[in-house]
Amino acid sequence: MRDGRVEFEIVRKDILARIGKLKVKGKTIETPTLLPVINPWKMTIKPKELWRNGFKALITNAYLLWKRDREDVLRNGIHSYLNFPGMIVTDSGAYQILKYGSIEITQDEILNFQIGIGADIGVILDIPTRGESREEAEKSIEETIVRAREAQRIIQDTDMGWIGPIQGGGYIDLLEKAATEMEKMSFDIYAVGSPTIILERYDYPTLVDMILSVKRVVKPSHPLHLFGAGHPAMLGLAVALGCDLFDSAAYALFAYDNRYLTENGTLRLEEIEEFPCVCPICRTYKPKEVLKMEKSDRERLIALHNLFKTQEELRRVKESIRRRRLWEYLEVRTTSHPSLRDAFKRMVKYNDFIEQEAPQWSEKGIFILSDISSYRPEVVGFRKKLERYRKRRRRRCTLVIGEINEEIKIRHYKEKVDLYVFKPPYGAVPSTLLEAYPMGKTEITTSLPTHTIIESLKEAIDFLKEKYNEVRILVENEEIKTLLKEIQIKTRTILEEMK
Repeated sequence: MRDGRVEFEIVRKDILARIGKLKVKGKTIETPTLLPVINPWKMTIKPKELWRNGFKALITNAYLLWKRDREDVLRNGIHSYLNFPGMIVTDSGAYQILKYGSIEITQDEILNFQIGIGADIGVILDIPTRGESREEAEKSIEETIVRAREAQRIIQDTDMGWIGPIQGGGYIDLLEKAATEMEKMSFDIYAVGSPTIILERYDYPTLVDMILSVKRVVKPSHPLHLFGAGHPAMLGLAVALGCDLFDSAAYALFAYDNRYLTENGTLRLEEIEEFPCVCPICRTYKPKEVLKMEKSDRERLIALHNLFKTQEELRRVKESIRRRRLWEYLEVRTTSHPSLRDAFKRMVKYNDFIEQEAPQWSEKGIFILSDISSYRPEVVGFRKKLERYRKRRRRRCTLVIGEINEEIKIRHYKEKVDLYVFKPPYGAVPSTLLEAYPMGKTEITTSLPTHTIIESLKEAIDFLKEKYNEVRILVENEEIKTLLKEIQIKTRTILEEMK
């Protein structure tokens, strides 16, 4: 990040998510945030109306402005032209390259145009990775990196922020290679480029791979932009992976086709009897009333609703971050689509990286709601600490399955027997660490799947057998005994009924 041009302050964190303050040219916005895409040729919602409804930043297409209203925008400036006092990001025309294959402008021209119109944040003219062969993907990366290097001589001394797009698409190794090269250059914000095809296929697990391959390379002090993403259903997951900025035209494109956004998907306006929302639009009108309106009026109202719904989702996500409840939120949220659930589980592949970067302490407790809770960063981190934990080596230990009392503690202390308590998904927890965070602030559902309990119990017993000559187990009921038989405890293990 170039000194003094762009400031990014991280205020709160949870998992890889951040609430931050992004400051450019005297304007400040809170992240994560959505940048509504404004098509200068067809404004479904006027920028001034966006501002009145709480949107402090937007993104528009510098190439389209250059092509049609070049002199007017240069003379008046982009803020006056759009009548928008907030932060304006300008794209360079890469979307048109993605859609049509080429555009009628050089990179130097579009960079200087973005500077000349007074944009707050600009984008270099990258070459998007389309749904193409690996060889073609490599070419798009190489050309984007060349253009990024060439752009430095123009953008280096400007007072605006600049986004460095990282191409590679679904080729994760290429994406990581591109991120490594782009990170060497002086960009203020980095962006995961070309996820559109992945999003259109609902291939959210691949999206997880794409985002985290970039996050592992780019310094956390840089904001990360996810191009072309703005559906409420996937925003929470993307924020949890570390994305700070999003842009989308879906609010308007969906409105054009009478598609009404909900937190879980989209509905056709013709199929709705009663709006399931209390935004200003849905409180004021009934579905049949909106259907009878002129198309332009109907589009505007549906588009406003779609933006309100997206804004509502981001507010929920941010509040979950503040309360350190983002994991719990995702456990519920990702049940809205099978691919979202698969994507949430894909995060397990990156456990080590997420655990290293995520906060490891909070004044809040944590909830173990399902088997996937076993992979939340606090649990992974605590289990690693348990593996490193070394007490004074004794010959014997006891693993208690159930609650322990003072009598058990005193007896084992006198007998010089180390005492552990079985707590899924943590495994064998030394009795001396039961109050340590997060163990001491964990609430565990009584309906964990049997296979989760069995797996955790096997790991706990194997862990203790590596350390001790003799492992005793105290069990409290027949159900637990049945589980123990299922994992075939060796004959030297002594079973006792808990008194």
